[in-house]
Amino acid sequence: MLINYPFIDTIQFQDLRANPTTLLNKYGIAYGEIKKAMLDYLGRLTGSSEPKFVDWHNMQEIELSERVWSDSMVYACSAYKENDSEDFKRDGFCYFTIKQNNNPRSMAKWYVGRIVLFLNFSFFDDDDGSTYALVEPMGVNGVSSFDGTIPRVKAYATDARKYALVDVGELDGSVGLLTDVDCSRAEKESRRRVEAGNVKSFKYIIRPGRAFPRLLASSCGNPKDLFVTNKRYSDQQ
Repeated sequence: MLINYPFIDTIQFQDLRANPTTLLNKYGIAYGEIKKAMLDYLGRLTGSSEPKFVDWHNMQEIELSERVWSDSMVYACSAYKENDSEDFKRDGFCYFTIKQNNNPRSMAKWYVGRIVLFLNFSFFDDDDGSTYALVEPMGVNGVSSFDGTIPRVKAYATDARKYALVDVGELDGSVGLLTDVDCSRAEKESRRRVEAGNVKSFKYIIRPGRAFPRLLASSCGNPKDLFVTNKRYSDQQ
């Protein structure tokens, strides 16, 4: 079962290019960044290193939303969390798994990312499409040096952050991030010097009520696998 709510807007994909501030003002993401994430996803589906949209894609109406209900769980993007009136606010982080090369027989690799927004879209003209989460994935996935059953991640530097598209069916729960403490004194000193800058430190992943899989170390996803093309897109492309 999948329910989108509430819808923010319904807009033709090509209109996002004409009005790029629709996404930039509210979510801090440019049209070119969301297009690249969508083309990377298309490339992962088709195996193409140079995926392209056709007129049929550009004429689609996409529905943007801030929350979804999937598999008895509610996911909310970071913008919704920031506007939430509840005292306890989170940043919209999620844990997700993806099969390598879209092969159902391959081992599922795990990732963590911050949800930017949700959208409905169809990549092929013979299906009804799906609901996707646009996420800002972490730059490094791994496990604690003290306990291999505890995952930890490190974000990309602020000026190098990337975005990826994930099917909502691949999400496997909301998570929180805690400062990683298993580091040397020298590393702690270095962290204090860089935390205010552009270098990110490791964070532990916590998921209330559910244990993580046993084979975490061998199933860490490589963020590079989420990005098929190195091409960048401007708001005019």
